[in-house]
Amino acid sequence: MVFDSINHTTAGLPHIVGLLVEAYKKDLAARLERLKAKGGAKFATLAEAYKAAPVSDFVKFADDYLRANRPVQSFAVDLNHGLMLSNHVRCVVSPGAEVRGGMQASGAVGVNRGESQPGMGGTVPANEIKVI
Repeated sequence: MVFDSINHTTAGLPHIVGLLVEAYKKDLAARLERLKAKGGAKFATLAEAYKAAPVSDFVKFADDYLRANRPVQSFAVDLNHGLMLSNHVRCVVSPGAEVRGGMQASGAVGVNRGESQPGMGGTVPANEIKVI
């Protein structure tokens, strides 16, 4: 299995803008179906309606959505922050990020005996360490 840093930095959750876009598309589809039922739809497909919708329509939807669904919990995600909204939908703040670099090979640092640095008086014997 290959490490997927984009998925890892989102915990497999949508970022907040993606969440809002998908919720907006569902709302727009419902509005389009209502207009089609009344015979007043200007657009035949959701894609056409989405493309023609003004950005102000999305901004108003997002504002209303976040007003109704407030953040009630936050949680840590690597290189990100997660939120749970009051409607129990979870998302992250930012899109996923490409993690660069790699981990040091596990054999590169051998920890098999304890030694202190020169002049530090050696290691402390275990019987002198008190557990409270």
